[in-house]
Amino acid sequence: DFLKVWKFGEWNTIKVRCEGRIPTLTTWVNGLKISVLDMSAIEWNNYDAEACAKLQGHKGHISLEVHNNNFKSGMGKDRWWPGAVVRWKNIFIRELN
Repeated sequence: DFLKVWKFGEWNTIKVRCEGRIPTLTTWVNGLKISVLDMSAIEWNNYDAEACAKLQGHKGHISLEVHNNNFKSGMGKDRWWPGAVVRWKNIFIRELN
């Protein structure tokens, strides 16, 4: 479904909703819901949702991430389309009530 809505070589709209102290993250791409991740339900070795919640900073901290393209990481060139770039514009943040 993701590839049906992704606009290669054009601007895409991405919406992320983060709700809760131990958040549930919901992501849409060009209006299509792509994923829902409930961080309290994750079962990884050494992952403690409560400990992570205590480490979170004050409200208002926002980050944008582009995943590593380091060839030594094991991801390297296979992670990105040749010549691909990442740009952001028109970023809006709204507090949920």
